[in-house]
Amino acid sequence: SGVMCRKIVIADDEPITRMNIAEMLEEAGYEVVGEAADGFDAVELCKRNRPDLAMLDVKMPLLDGLNAAKIIIAEGYAKSVMLLTAYSSKEFVEKAKK
Repeated sequence: SGVMCRKIVIADDEPITRMNIAEMLEEAGYEVVGEAADGFDAVELCKRNRPDLAMLDVKMPLLDGLNAAKIIIAEGYAKSVMLLTAYSSKEFVEKAKK
């Protein structure tokens, strides 16, 4: 009760990272409703499950996290999007913010 964010979709092309994130979220009481290895699957899972949050790794094959986020936000497939990345350059952060 009181938790606004319940359903989460995770997208990361590294299976171990994805598994670790899913495990941590589930232990904290969140429901992981989908796991994707690329941006296309992430968009599809969000379309199908309408999660409260989509956690997207930026660097993924086929469709990267930034472009997947654009689609998910534009189509309203998730209530919010969080980008995960190992990149911290100023230019990159600015691009992600846009």
